[in-house]
This record gives sequence, structure tokens and C-alpha cells, in this order.
Amino acid sequence: MQNLNFLTPRTHSVDVSMNGQKVNPFIFQEKATKEFLEYNSLRESTILETSEEFYWENRKLTKTENPVLFGKILNTKWTNSSPNNIKISLKALDEFNKLIFQSDYGYLKYNYTQNSLIQSFDTALFALDGHHGLFTHNRKFYYDNFNNKLIPIYYDADSQIASRETDIKECTLSKKTEYSNLACINGFPDAALDLLQKINFSSGDIYQQLVDKNIEVEKIFVDEIFDKFISNLNSLSALK
Repeated sequence: MQNLNFLTPRTHSVDVSMNGQKVNPFIFQEKATKEFLEYNSLRESTILETSEEFYWENRKLTKTENPVLFGKILNTKWTNSSPNNIKISLKALDEFNKLIFQSDYGYLKYNYTQNSLIQSFDTALFALDGHHGLFTHNRKFYYDNFNNKLIPIYYDADSQIASRETDIKECTLSKKTEYSNLACINGFPDAALDLLQKINFSSGDIYQQLVDKNIEVEKIFVDEIFDKFISNLNSLSALK
């Protein structure tokens, strides 16, 4: 996702000993904060995520399997630092809530001609079999105030590309799940074709980046994942 120029937190594998126990590898990943934005050459602005308060804590109170979801501002300290920042954050929250409310609970649905960046991000995540990260309640966004756009942030995708076949079905076929409908509803075929044309890196490049992050992985495994990702994009681009 980082090589595709999506906002992605820096991540490293770090050997850690907790409370005197044996050393184990831990994921060390930066949070979506001011420093994250600065590293990506972005002006400080509102960072949003979906509030899971009613999804988990108060789910029983709502007496429904599909509780209402709302956006939530993460960097409230920045928001409250000036009247103008409050105005920007309320505008950002309004845009995110509109995106959530026009969707059908499980996954975001949008006018992809107006949200081409989200469409491209979601297509790449779908091709990675990042089902978990596409759930509405697992989304994070940066708000670009100058262009009035929500920019997706890679977060908690839990990709299963290594362990299963990605659920990609023709648009003309009857879909069994809301997830398998996503590709057709949000225009993934066009976005997949565009992504394929933009890929200017190889599995070898990714392997070297992983080595630099202190991650022990076999080159053949990286090759397999990369090839499967490309194959999924090709399958998505051919959907009718």
C-alpha cells in the first residue's frame, strides 16, 4: 500500500523482552498523529475514524445487529486549539458521517467518480483480501481541507491473501454476501485497471523493504503474495 502511495503508517519488527521474559518479535507501528502527517508532507488537519462505541460497548443497548455508526475525531487537541480548526473538524466530521450514512452499514458505498482516491484504496485493499480493513467500523481518514476530500489511511487490514482465495465474482452473477458485491457497486474494475498501470515496483523491491524493516521472510513467499495481488487486480479489472 505504501508503494502505491497510500497513507500508510511506518511499521517495523522489533525484538522485545517483556517483564524479563524471552525475546519475541513485536510490531512497532506509528499512530496517525501530527508526526505521521508531517512525514507524509501533509498539512495538519482533522484525523477521523469510525466510533465503535455502539458497535461493541453498547450493542446490546441498541438491540440490533446493525447499530448506527458515526465518525469520531482523533486529534481533538488540534481541533480545540483554534476556532478555525473547530470549523475544519466539524466540516470533516460532516463529510465522513455523510459517507457512512449513505452506505449500507457493513461497507462504505460512495459515488466513486467523486471519491476516486477512496475507490483506488479500497480496490487495492480488496485485492489484498483485506476484508477486515474494509468494514465501515475499521476505517480511518485524513481530511484535506483545501480540496474538501477524505483521504484513507491504511489501518488494521488483516489481509488473508496468503491463506485463502479472494472472493471475486462476476457482476452479472447473484451475490451471496454484501462483501462480494463491493467490487461492482464501487467500480473496482476501472480502479483495478488503473492500479495495474501505475505499479512500477517489483516483489524484489518489497522484499528489500521488508529486510530493511528487520522482518524475516523468504523471498519466495513475497513473490507469491505479490503475484497473487497482481492476479486479483487482473480478475477485478475483468469483471462485467
